[in-house]
Amino acid sequence: MPTYVNPIDNLRDRSEGTAKTLCLILGIAGTVVLLWTDIGFLILAPLLLGWVLSFLSAAMIKGGAVLVSPQSWPELNAIVEESKAKLGLTDAKAYVVQDSTFNAFATRLAGRGFVILNSGAVDTLLRKGKIDDLKFLVGHECGHVAMGHLSFWGGVVPGICELLIYPLYAWYRRCQERSADRCGLWCASNRADAHRSISVLAGGSEMGSRMDINAVATQWNSVRDETWIAISRFFSEYPHTTERIILVHQAADELRLP
Repeated sequence: MPTYVNPIDNLRDRSEGTAKTLCLILGIAGTVVLLWTDIGFLILAPLLLGWVLSFLSAAMIKGGAVLVSPQSWPELNAIVEESKAKLGLTDAKAYVVQDSTFNAFATRLAGRGFVILNSGAVDTLLRKGKIDDLKFLVGHECGHVAMGHLSFWGGVVPGICELLIYPLYAWYRRCQERSADRCGLWCASNRADAHRSISVLAGGSEMGSRMDINAVATQWNSVRDETWIAISRFFSEYPHTTERIILVHQAADELRLP
């Protein structure tokens, strides 16, 4: 396994630190105020319940999903391990679950990071592509873990802001997603594979593989300044798919990736 310099500081979206700080301030302040009232249990009870349920969820994943290992899926395991090495990540394990939905996510359960890949996402990317097309997807989810998006201070406390000022929390979540996309790009090592993964996400294995990236970029540039587009972005926790293509292209230029 090659050794990489940890690039996390260069991969993190420039706005994420500011958004996180504001969410932390409001989250801590809001918690303190609520704890001094009769409804403080509305904060503590869900946190305690979530902590207990995390052990049950971890057990269900470890018992019901398939661990990505050299024995189960050697090629996929190589991608997971390479992504973890590139991002300086050591404490996460990847699992594949039987679910036809195109989705993957990272979570922290029982004090450990998990990368969950739906079989639908893996199959869709492989159906019209190659095994390397999974690097962006795996790198994206590993990026969430490596950047602390799931930790107590990176995820739980800022998440309280969701109940107080949702647009601020949504901004923080968009920053996290942009950071994770930069991690996915870094793990893919080139923009072509990253763009192909996003294309499949947008159009499926058949149409997505035929999609013209430049046309989609032009589409985004033609609508990005519209009022209702701006409003929808303001309340969205995820960048628009067409916007992601532009951002990945810009990040590749910045990181000097082919």
